[in-house]
This record gives sequence, structure tokens and C-alpha cells, in this order.
Amino acid sequence: MLVACAALAAAFSGRASADAAPDCSTIPLLPQELDTAHFAVFYDGDASQADYLTQTQASDLAGKAEAAYQTATGMGYPAPLAAVGGKTGIYFMDLSTWSYSSIVCAGWFMFDVAQATGSAGADEVGAAIFAESSLNLYVASSADWWLTQGASEWGAAKAAGYSPFSVSDIGPPDMSLDCWDALGTQKCSPDGWQNLGQSRWPFYEYLAERFGDAFMKEVWTDAESDGSAYQGLADAIAAHGSSFTDVFNAWATLEATGGYGITALQGRAPVTYGTPVSAGTHAGAVATVHVPVDHMAARIVEIDRGDGTTTGICYAATLSLSVSIPSGTSAKPMFYWAVPGGTPVALTVGGSTAAATVPWDTCTWSGPKGYLVLPNASTDVNSADFVVALSMTVDTNTPATPFSTPGLSTTNTAVTPVSSTEVCPAISLLGPDTILVSQDDAQLRLAVQANAQGLLQVTLGPYSLGTAALRAGDNDVRLGLSASQLAKIGGAGKQGLALTLTPLSPSSIVRGAPVSGKVALDGPESSLTAKTKHAAKKKHAAKKKHAVEKKHAATKKHPPKKHAARK
Repeated sequence: MLVACAALAAAFSGRASADAAPDCSTIPLLPQELDTAHFAVFYDGDASQADYLTQTQASDLAGKAEAAYQTATGMGYPAPLAAVGGKTGIYFMDLSTWSYSSIVCAGWFMFDVAQATGSAGADEVGAAIFAESSLNLYVASSADWWLTQGASEWGAAKAAGYSPFSVSDIGPPDMSLDCWDALGTQKCSPDGWQNLGQSRWPFYEYLAERFGDAFMKEVWTDAESDGSAYQGLADAIAAHGSSFTDVFNAWATLEATGGYGITALQGRAPVTYGTPVSAGTHAGAVATVHVPVDHMAARIVEIDRGDGTTTGICYAATLSLSVSIPSGTSAKPMFYWAVPGGTPVALTVGGSTAAATVPWDTCTWSGPKGYLVLPNASTDVNSADFVVALSMTVDTNTPATPFSTPGLSTTNTAVTPVSSTEVCPAISLLGPDTILVSQDDAQLRLAVQANAQGLLQVTLGPYSLGTAALRAGDNDVRLGLSASQLAKIGGAGKQGLALTLTPLSPSSIVRGAPVSGKVALDGPESSLTAKTKHAAKKKHAAKKKHAVEKKHAATKKHPPKKHAARK
């Protein structure tokens, strides 16, 4: 979608022509101008021209630019440079001759009219503005554009309010995170959106949910100082008490569970590898599967219960998983049975093997699936051969029954007059009194039972985690956790933070009796101590000072970035 920061051979002025591609060396000339608070917008109001825009269309597009500007600067990122009359210039024109959707220059942009006025318009403008913001912090080599591409698209999706268009083509996670086509071919994918790394923006959403919206600013500052996109990413993560390996493994699991803190990324079926494995109905070996995984990529294997038929009696069972871990991958495989309230099961790693035994049955389930996550967090190990061996034991003395998540039902009975007085549901919090979360979690998941429809207001210590809808029966409630909230949980030690669930009537007028619990950190707290955070701030301050001095010493040159239009 985002196309180019170009320094092409031919200069460009006036209208586009077949033999002169636009570049950043000469600002184009367009007849009409419209000014906003931060942008000077130029367009062509001549209906006979291919780049025709009405004043209303130009104004609408300028509004998208202002929204992206406010989002980026509101998160602490630098504003785009002002290069045209004290403002950032935006030029809407016909770039279809060169299959460009946009061109990013220092202080001004060119957008293709058709792309900008289409369904991708808000994302197109937002990505360009966020990309120019990144150029103020990190001048990437061509090999490192994957970082600015993916992160810029995350900024665009956020600015567009995670529109349906922004989540229409996500992933796939089995493509290396740093796969980027610097040569103008299609080495990563024939789909230009995937080929340029933009479809993998959920990774950067996870970083923002875990470390804060301004985290990419730290990454780019470190990358500028280190001279490497990967090293900058690794250093910024380390400053927050974790490692790239742990973060990547946690994100790969999130792709299977859909546990993001934003609704737009929840409930998506994960992209799985190969043919689903059917566990069958008989005890013994089930299957052995070889799964190749590239560096900085992950593959997810679907494992289904039963044999695909619904006839006959089914029984309780256990499923044993064994995974041989290729050398150098730093893999931490996880298994997840996708039911409300379900939690991923970490396979126990011993040497080069990871294993787990999980509850199972021989029934055929119509809905939930099992997902085995195989991440390769290395930066250079490709085609790593994960060998997955599955076996099952069956308890024929214990019949089992498949059941699905409770759904809404309709009862065809006579209409009975009822009072209009709102009723607040009574609720129960299912599970242990103290809920354990890890420092990798981006959200808090609660299993809540309600006797009627309503709302649930959730507070954790001093924080309000928001309000969720309740239905009668079992509810899987997911609420985002920020890095500061996880730090507060860690600081509370084993006592944890007080969790308060308050039921409300559907219009929130009536409040019910609250239910209490606790949330504590599962695992060591050292990475969240004040000492670590102080050291992280001190390290980033030094790196930022060094980067500023470096920029003042020499003029940055922006290498060309050529992108194919998003499909």
C-alpha cells in the first residue's frame, strides 16, 4: 500500500507522463490548493484530467491526514516535516502509470487519486504519515525496510480505528517477519500487500499492547544507533526486561488464541499449515508430521478430535504431543484448545524435545479446534524441521459428549407482558480466587457466569479495565492489560491486585452486588522492578542523545522504497 520514498533518475514536474516517473527531487505542480492546520493539500479540479478531485473530496482526504497526524503525535511520535509553506505538503495525482499508490518524501507526499479515494484511503494516508514520522528517527537500509513498513501499517490501522479494511488481509504468520522485497520482485508473496511486510502489522500491535504505544519510537531510536533494525528491536525489548525470543514466541501463541486487546483482531481463525490432523477414536499412535518453519516465522497445526463422524459412543481420552525442536530455533511450542476460557498449554522443553499431555476425547466436535503453535524465533535458521508425534490413550469406561459454546436461543411461546423495570444479572467468577497472569500476557481473560443479560464493569486495583457485555450463561470476557498494569501487578507480589467485577443492567442504570478476586503475576518479578525500568530509561536517553548528535553531524539520505499497490 505505501509505495515509495523515491530518488529516481528522472526529475518530475507538472503532470505525470509515461516517460518520467515522479520522484522526490522536484515538488509537483497542481492547480488547486486547500490548507488545513498542518497540511497544504494540492489537487486538480479539472474534470477532464485523470487526477480529477472535487474540493469536497480533497477536504475529506485532508481530514484523514489530520486524523493520522493527531494519532501519531498523540502517541509521542514526531510530526511530519514541514516543507511547503510551513506545512507538510500533500499532492493527489494519477500514479497508476507506475503502479504506485503513494510516494513518501521528507516533508511531503504524493498519493494516487484512485487509491486515496478508495476503501483503503484512510489506511493509505495514515501509513504514509506514520512512515515519514519513522524517517525522522531511523533511516533504514533497504534490507531493514520490513521494520518501518510493518510498523507504519500498524500506525495507519490505529489511526483508521482498526477499520474492516485494515484487517481484511492479515498475515500469514508463517512468512518471515523480516521478509521484504527490496529488488522489486515477489520473493515473499505475489500479493504486494504481503510482499512488502504490511500485512504482518499485528506483531507491532502486540508490541504496543505489551510495551506501550510509543514503543516503536524506542525501537527506531535504537535501530538508528545500532545501524540494524533487528538489533534495535532486540535492544528496545531488552530494556523492558524481556528478549526478542520470548516476545516472538508469545506473539506466535497470540496468533492462535486471538487474545489481542482490540476487538478487530479477536475471534479470527488462525492460518494453519497443511491438512488438519484427525486424532481418531483408537488408542495408540495417531500421526507423525514434519513441519518446516523459516526464521522469524511460526506455523500452526490444527488437531481435531474424533474421526469426523458423529455416530457411535465416544470416550474420554488423553492426547500426548511430542515435538523435536530444531537446533537454533529457540522454540517454545504451545497447544491451545479453542474454547471460551481456554488457556494455552506450554509444552515442557527438555533438550531438543518438547512434550505435553492434554485432556481429550474421541468425540467429533463441530466447533472448537486444537492448535499446536511451532515458532522459530531465530534470525537465520530456515526450513527448520519440526517433527510432531501424536499418540492417544482412551478410557472406554468413561463415556464423553461433545458440547459447544452456549449460544442464543429462541423460544416460540406466547408473548407474556412483563415489567419494564431493568434487572441486573447475578454473576459468578469461575476459577481460582487468585488469577495468575504472565508478563507476556496482553490481556486478562475471565470466565464469568451470569443469570441474565447485562454489562460487566471490571476494575483491577486502581485501574478501570472497561466494561464488557454479558449474556445469560457462560461468558469469556477479555480485557486488555498494558505494560504499566502488568508492572503494578508484579509490584504487588504474591498478594496480587484486587479484582472487582460489578454487574450492571443492560443500560447500566442498575448496579448489582460486586464479586471480588485477585490477579497476581505468575513467575519472577525481577524484570518489572524499578531498578530495571530506571536502567531502561537511562539507556534510551543515552541512545537518543547519540542519535540526535549523529543526525546533526550529517544530512540523512532517504533510500528509495518502491511498493506495489495493495490488492
